[in-house]
Amino acid sequence: MRFYARQSELEILSSAADAAKKGSAQLTVIAGRMGVGKTKLALSQARDIPTLYCYAARSNETLLTRQFCRDAIQIGVHIPAHVKTLAEFMQALLLAGRTRPLTVVLDAFDEFLSMNPAVFSQLAAVWKKAAKDTHIHLIATVSAPGAVEQIFGAKAPMAGIAGNVLHLEAFEIGTLKQVLLDYNPYANGDDLLALFAFSGGIPRYVRALLESEASSKESIINAFANPEFLFCPEGENMLAPVLGRDCGTYFAILSLIADGYTGIQEISEQLAGKSIGGQLRKLEEEYRLIEKRRPLFAAQASQTVRYAISDRFLEAWMRYIFPSRNLIEMAEVDLLRTVVRKKYKQFLPQTLREFFAAQTIESGKFTQVGAWWPGKRSLVQGEIPMLALDTTTRTALACDIRRKRKQFDAESLQNAIDYLQGDPLEGWTISQQCLTPDDILI
Repeated sequence: MRFYARQSELEILSSAADAAKKGSAQLTVIAGRMGVGKTKLALSQARDIPTLYCYAARSNETLLTRQFCRDAIQIGVHIPAHVKTLAEFMQALLLAGRTRPLTVVLDAFDEFLSMNPAVFSQLAAVWKKAAKDTHIHLIATVSAPGAVEQIFGAKAPMAGIAGNVLHLEAFEIGTLKQVLLDYNPYANGDDLLALFAFSGGIPRYVRALLESEASSKESIINAFANPEFLFCPEGENMLAPVLGRDCGTYFAILSLIADGYTGIQEISEQLAGKSIGGQLRKLEEEYRLIEKRRPLFAAQASQTVRYAISDRFLEAWMRYIFPSRNLIEMAEVDLLRTVVRKKYKQFLPQTLREFFAAQTIESGKFTQVGAWWPGKRSLVQGEIPMLALDTTTRTALACDIRRKRKQFDAESLQNAIDYLQGDPLEGWTISQQCLTPDDILI
């Protein structure tokens, strides 16, 4: 699959490579979750400049350095025999870069946080001493949540060294539509919604689906629920290294959130009253797998909170695959696909909310997009699944989101609008709309 929606990042990498050719060494960081395309982007410069690719697999610094040295020698870079550490290896590369331009990709650079955190201060010392007048463009990829701040932040060991930090995100809906139509010119709104829901917009998953000719709603579901394909084990592969061995409660919490239990009390009740405040805090602040969502206009300290899984693909995996692992073990593929189809229909309103909110944000027509619902003690009967505000014109769009237009509850929506026009949106012009799958245009 060709590059989509990465033009600005490609230009930054090209500029950094040119700067390294003409002047001193450059360090570019590419950050993002697994599968978002960091490695492919980093290697995009390989056509023009000799490139050394070093993958920091979970291992030992000495063994990795030994492998990196072998790889460097294979492309004609002189590495002295005494080199044993990553810092010594980097010093040798910087010395070699005085006579030839070289791109060095350190993939999974953040793995050294668990292997040997002292590596970063050692590399910083070497870089500051030897980076001048050498033509190395070092590209470091980082996946772990918070790793950029730990390694390159203001108080981190390598602070001030990275010239550029590129954060790669999932494809926007406009890009997903473009990619889908490139593979299936006859795709419709249902197909686009399914691709959005099951791939999470992650380039690796989008490519895997489309290159296996899964470009319609039915074929996407069939591929997602195929135990022989990458999706069924993917969620566990993502989470196990992060959450560790004692991850049962974390998996249960994530599964419940994906299944619609979004308040701390209702999650706790489903776990027989277990106290889960500490686990929720770690999932949010340390692992960054969930996030708190508050209604628009709520104070930051408001207890009117709904938890949501931060990553759309992980949400889909927790919703559709995790509860059906027994079917995978029993090789009941047809039954698994039936279950996924039924649950996808059941959770279609939630999927539509995510889709239309993302699409509305991408449109650039509004200054704020969110949702509004009353607190527990409120007497208001109604909520607004999507509320888009334009503070420049004091206008707003309040949307109900349904599977079918005949389900539109105009009275409930109007109740919520009337309440908001009494205070936070007093004097605003608010229009209302019902959005359904028919409003997904492609």
